[in-house]
Amino acid sequence: MMTLDLPRLNGSTSNIFRVFIGQSTVTTGAGLTGLTNTSTGLSISVMGSDESSGTNYTVASSNVEAVTTLGTYAAPSANKCRFQQVDATNQPGMYELHIADARFNRPNASYIDIIIKGATNARPVTLRVPLGV
Repeated sequence: MMTLDLPRLNGSTSNIFRVFIGQSTVTTGAGLTGLTNTSTGLSISVMGSDESSGTNYTVASSNVEAVTTLGTYAAPSANKCRFQQVDATNQPGMYELHIADARFNRPNASYIDIIIKGATNARPVTLRVPLGV
């Protein structure tokens, strides 16, 4: 699991994450390009350390939206997150993720785990985001 170097404050807002998704079909570490918010099988799960189950956003449930403008936080619609490829040519495998502010308002949590998985040829990505006070 990758732990992000910059923890977020509990209750922080407008959180944008850039994550690398590798190709599962190669051993070179190459990034996977071409994923979208409608890619079959894509699943993004978010779970606080104080929860017994997480919130799961899936393409199948239509709760993964496109990022409106890369680098600019846009609040996802209710019960949704945002996901988009950054630059297939210059940053292959890099994707931007916007998670709803409410997921970071966790006074009893010390971290949030994010797992991105399920899309064809994508290596699963796990992130741990420490929450500070």
